[in-house]
Amino acid sequence: MNDEGGAKAKARKPKPTTLSNSHALFNSTIRKPFLKQILFTFLLVFSLYALFNAFFNPTLDPASSVFLTAGVTSVKYPAVKVYLYDLPTRFTYGVINHHSLARGGSRAAGDKSSLKYPGHQHMSEWYLFSDLNRPDSERVGSPVVRVSDPEDAELFFVPFFSSLSLIVNPVRPAGSVPEKPPVYSDEENQEALVEWLERQEYWKRNNGRDHVIVASDPNAMYRVIDRVKNSVLLVSDFGRVRPDQGSLVKDIVVPYSHRIRTYPGGVSIDKRKTLLFFMGNRYRKEGGKIRDTLFQILENEKDVVVKHGAQSRESRRAASQGMHTSKFCLHPAGDTPSACRLFDAIVSLCIPVIVSDSIELPFEDTIDYRKIAVFVETASAIKPGYLVSKLRAFTSDRILEYQKELKELHKVAMPPLHLKPTMDEGGGAKKAKARKPKPTFLTNSHALFHATIRKPFLKQFLPILFLIIALYALFNAFLNPTLHATTTATAKNHAVKVYLYDLPTRFTYGIIHHHSLARGASRDAGDLSSLKYPGHQHMSEWYLFSDLSRPESERVGSPIVRVSDPDEADLFFVPFFSSLSLIVNPVRAPGSVQEKAPVYSDEKNQEALVEWLKGQEYWKRNNGRDHVIVASDPNAMYRVIDHVKNSVLLVSDFGRVRPDQGSLVKDVVVPYSHRIRSYQGDVSVDKRGTLLFFMGNRYRKEGGKVRDTLFQILENEKDVVVKHGAQSRESRRAASQGMHTSKFCLHPAGDTPSACRLFDAIVSLCIPVIVSDSIELPFEDTIDYRKIAVFVETASAIKPGYLVSKLRAFTSDRILEYQKELKEVKRYFEYDELDGAVNEIWRQVSRKLPLIKLMINRDKRLVKKEPDCSCICVNQTVLR
Repeated sequence: MNDEGGAKAKARKPKPTTLSNSHALFNSTIRKPFLKQILFTFLLVFSLYALFNAFFNPTLDPASSVFLTAGVTSVKYPAVKVYLYDLPTRFTYGVINHHSLARGGSRAAGDKSSLKYPGHQHMSEWYLFSDLNRPDSERVGSPVVRVSDPEDAELFFVPFFSSLSLIVNPVRPAGSVPEKPPVYSDEENQEALVEWLERQEYWKRNNGRDHVIVASDPNAMYRVIDRVKNSVLLVSDFGRVRPDQGSLVKDIVVPYSHRIRTYPGGVSIDKRKTLLFFMGNRYRKEGGKIRDTLFQILENEKDVVVKHGAQSRESRRAASQGMHTSKFCLHPAGDTPSACRLFDAIVSLCIPVIVSDSIELPFEDTIDYRKIAVFVETASAIKPGYLVSKLRAFTSDRILEYQKELKELHKVAMPPLHLKPTMDEGGGAKKAKARKPKPTFLTNSHALFHATIRKPFLKQFLPILFLIIALYALFNAFLNPTLHATTTATAKNHAVKVYLYDLPTRFTYGIIHHHSLARGASRDAGDLSSLKYPGHQHMSEWYLFSDLSRPESERVGSPIVRVSDPDEADLFFVPFFSSLSLIVNPVRAPGSVQEKAPVYSDEKNQEALVEWLKGQEYWKRNNGRDHVIVASDPNAMYRVIDHVKNSVLLVSDFGRVRPDQGSLVKDVVVPYSHRIRSYQGDVSVDKRGTLLFFMGNRYRKEGGKVRDTLFQILENEKDVVVKHGAQSRESRRAASQGMHTSKFCLHPAGDTPSACRLFDAIVSLCIPVIVSDSIELPFEDTIDYRKIAVFVETASAIKPGYLVSKLRAFTSDRILEYQKELKEVKRYFEYDELDGAVNEIWRQVSRKLPLIKLMINRDKRLVKKEPDCSCICVNQTVLR
């Protein structure tokens, strides 16, 4: 560039830039040998970390969460913390020792933990115990983590070898007389275990409900089953337990341990010449009497092998050979509905033929047994020629399809457990001779780096590149609080997939329109989707519909994802505004005469909805079991409840539904929408001058009759406010003021056990006083209501002076503790909060998915349908 006089400007030395300064600093630093190595190592580690973290690590932190499989979809839950009881030896290795002694073994001296657990068909107790004793590094993919502190535990595993205990004393031949009475008593050990458990702090805390006990032999724990029935029992079936002792709701069906060799080959027809194979005891009791009939029908059939044989090493060899060379393997009921040969067949790739009408099967939320087994009703199987004709009709291609499914799934039938030795065979190792260390990756990389930076261009380029990558790693690792996009995508892929039905308008915005018309609005509403949903106490249907209608980017923290293809869906949401439909027509004043019949009929709309649903492919596919319907008003859907009772119902309580229509097992209790202002202040006693407040309808039906009695007892008490008031804008203002200035808020039962004022109290930080003996509460797996509410039995509450005396005894500190807890959980009851009631409802619905899949798979393979209320419908042990 020229100056004003046209003379050439004098060249100037450029100012040092950040880049050139960094380069100079780097050059001066790497001349120092020690720093040269340290700096290189530091940059290399950061660079590799950045590369790995950015491109190769799509998973979430494995320590914080796992993806639990629920059928096709995996649901993200945190790893469950399990505490393994250190039982007295008599209940674990002592049982092994006695089993050995009863068979002529020598008494174990010293450490009994070296004893080998003997093989039998109910070994799940050993495999689970061994699993929890392994280091966490070897327990890859486990959905549970063992904790050493019982205070951290969510579940407690009781490693009593109950099934082995049952067979310690060998079975005597019929008619033989024992030389001397057995030393070991299974009954005494069962009773001793329960006595030990009942002394433990953590058993007493929840009466054993959070304890897990293996009772896989149908007769295991029979002596004490009533004392442990609250626990999660791991059983092979429910043949020997009553419905109040065990059920699919709280317990787990586990597979038998297969006793024959796993088939190592591939799928094949040519190598399996026998059509049908069975080897087992011909004569059984109870439901197993069918075996003798089947023997008579099948024993002379061509290419069918049925053999009588008890458990022995020789019979297991023969069974392995027979199952490995047969297309189908018969599984008739034994003394109980299940038996080990089903699982032997699975690992033999021999298609099970199940003739056991009331069998329960393991992992049925994950496995569709219709794809791997043939189910035949007992009444049909005992018709001569029926069973063989049915099996001969299978084509080769169909048999191969079954075998392929079996090959995929046979791993669940208890694979062998391989424990890694912790020492060498000699118990130690000789001192190794010193050798020159082999070049490591780090030393090789260091040498390569030195050779490379001698080249001038790379010498300048590499420091800049390493510096950029190191800064990126630093930012990505420590300064970026968001999840990587890949991680987020992975979490979304594992979220439960929900399809939102595009219902005809009459079931959604059409109801809003009719509600508006019934209150004098114009009929010409234009675009109905622009109508505002009217406020009332059962608005969950609107909030859930609105949530699913929003873009995914706005649905932060949701455990579900909306899908547009119903074939991808795990669940189907039916956005019928059932509670609003119920109140479209205004309530008439008592004695008033209706001028003309209402235009809108809630009953007709309910029936029309069910007709529409029954015409849908996805409803018919599973009879509505995977559908979610909101019926939060206790009277919502009352006309058609029997048609939709298989679905997941979102209800406020179960006051108006029968046990076969709804239960905590399959349905979700949702909070009322609070109608008063949330309290925005902090915890305080001084600002709350009223001791107890209630405002609501004094006269109710059924359980709500207690209200009038409470009014009579409380209305003249000092610093207690009880007012009669129906729903209105003015009464809501008065209720807000009263709740915000009171320490306690009364919640008596209404026409049903629950009412909106409980949730009004919670968002007001006014401690609820619940006088409703059969109330069910929302999100009780997450919230301990004893920390935020006072529960008073109705019989005590109606004693004059009892309630007020109880509340006056609360200290200021204790009241503040309750208020702090209320403030912590308040968000769960706020429908318009980002991670509030809506996300928690979806979370609760997501947790139903494994049970829903179990019900779907089970229902399809049952050959004999059960009554309406099955062992799944109601858990009698817990929900009586």
